[in-house]
Amino acid sequence: MKHFLNFHLINSKKVKITLIKHELNKYYNGGLNFLVKLNSGKEQENAIHKIQNFLLVNKKEQENFDLQINVLFEDSIFKSLKTQNIVLNLKKADFHEESFRTSLLPNFFEIEFQKKIVQTIDRNYEFLHHPYMVTIKKDNVIKIYRDIPTNKEFDSILQHYFIYTFSKDEPVLKNINQFIELLNLKAKVNYLFKSQLLASYLTNTKKPILVVNIDKNYITLNVTRLGKVVDYQRLEVGTSSFIKAFLNSFNKLSKDEILSRLTYIHQTSEKDLADDLHLKQLKNGLDKLLSFLHYEINRRINEFNSKHNAKIITEIAFTGELAWLVNSLMDYFEIKSPQFNVSSIESKNDLFIQSEYNDKIINQLVYYGDKLMVDNDQVQTQTSEIEIGKASPKSFLHKLKEFLTLQKGE
Repeated sequence: MKHFLNFHLINSKKVKITLIKHELNKYYNGGLNFLVKLNSGKEQENAIHKIQNFLLVNKKEQENFDLQINVLFEDSIFKSLKTQNIVLNLKKADFHEESFRTSLLPNFFEIEFQKKIVQTIDRNYEFLHHPYMVTIKKDNVIKIYRDIPTNKEFDSILQHYFIYTFSKDEPVLKNINQFIELLNLKAKVNYLFKSQLLASYLTNTKKPILVVNIDKNYITLNVTRLGKVVDYQRLEVGTSSFIKAFLNSFNKLSKDEILSRLTYIHQTSEKDLADDLHLKQLKNGLDKLLSFLHYEINRRINEFNSKHNAKIITEIAFTGELAWLVNSLMDYFEIKSPQFNVSSIESKNDLFIQSEYNDKIINQLVYYGDKLMVDNDQVQTQTSEIEIGKASPKSFLHKLKEFLTLQKGE
């Protein structure tokens, strides 16, 4: 029976640990589900013993015990995080044609990829990468594929890769690797960023889609294609900043009171809010926040389209930790920008059996991580340092402040 031990790095100090088991093509909760502080002395030591003892019992009770470890990083967790794209162009004359008809060509690309990485590598950096697209050129006609086809004539083949890079000296990376090492388990380890995981929900989308994830400490505005990130941008602000702005303007209300009122506002017509001054003020603040996010998302789309000299992005998929904000933003876009197809990222995987706990992110991590291992679609090595495309935190927060200035007299 397959078992998946999952580590979700919620922030630089805390990790959520869950165990999921796989049997008869179904996934079940495996009996472990708890939070632990990294590098916390006795607390971490107790967690390690808890995991070891639990798995030891399972090994004795089950035949063919198989363990895989998944590590999920929030995109904001590494200060040194950068991204890059690499394209390998192989011409027909570079290899024997029979290689194209077999599994040898993907291996050939992997060898060439490793050579390319070594040429630009910074030894102090690690990387995660994924191939996201193959383009084949024949008689000046270019066709796009998810994987390398073995039945097409060609003049040249381009394999496109997307890469995350981050410093080996990141404290959280050292802490989680030390934690896993102290477990002393024989298992494959699969590392992923949350933005990779969110893109994997959209594996059947051939056209580029902008995936907007509004998280607690950051927002990602990533272009995805065929379930893979192809162009990355992160904003250094999230829902915690938005809520703080509301708290500063409505200091007589608690965080929970503001969140419940904002949820109510989303579910209530503007006419029904007319007699409540405080709700009207909150509604005004929410409208300013939505206007601000609408502006930033449109800016991102225009930048990407201009870069490629075409109207490429026509669809937006939203997700985030606050359902009312995601739903409000979708409604806002449908009114203000009807030219875009708008949807939300939702888990529709029925392979997971519900029981005492359910985490859609962990479920997708297990499902996608399992597929990655089967497909051998990801290799963990080190890579070069490339600047990531992201907005300046200072300028971004300044614009946020302008948009979220809530006047109580309004």
